[in-house]
Amino acid sequence: HAPNGEFGVLDGSTIYNQDIGTPDQFHYDFIVEGTLNLDNSTIEDTTIKGIHKYHNTQNPANDYMNITTSVVKFSNGTGIICNGTEPQIRIEFSKIHSNVGNGINVINGSAPKIKYNNDTFNGGIYNNTHGIYCDATSPEITGNRISSNRRYGIRFNGASSSVVSGNFIAHQGDGGDA
Repeated sequence: HAPNGEFGVLDGSTIYNQDIGTPDQFHYDFIVEGTLNLDNSTIEDTTIKGIHKYHNTQNPANDYMNITTSVVKFSNGTGIICNGTEPQIRIEFSKIHSNVGNGINVINGSAPKIKYNNDTFNGGIYNNTHGIYCDATSPEITGNRISSNRRYGIRFNGASSSVVSGNFIAHQGDGGDA
């Protein structure tokens, strides 16, 4: 848990679960309330939620999260959660795959930039329940490879002002491609 307003950089790191027991429903393996740059790192085998980014109410000027050239995989829940209207969130050039839940949840007015997560740049969003699930949000989803998820590639529920362009979306399960 990164405290409010703290600046964090994880470069070349691995964060994973080492059998910490049965979590309650509010357990998160990695919570970010301040600022985080996650570069060339791996988040894997997490218990319920992989990375959860909240709005930093104590220091809004330092309220962002960048995930680049990283891997988020094997979560027993959602890989990445973008939560709230204020955080500046970028998920780029990464691989989000094989999570029991959704690859990326975008909720509560969040507007992340989810860009260039595709095979060309060592990435992609695949083998999750939904690749990207958006609920009452306005994300920018550009240039991604979103394939082979169990339900939808991108699922919108009350999303407005979203930008979706230049994505390869194919081979989804029973929900369809988008």
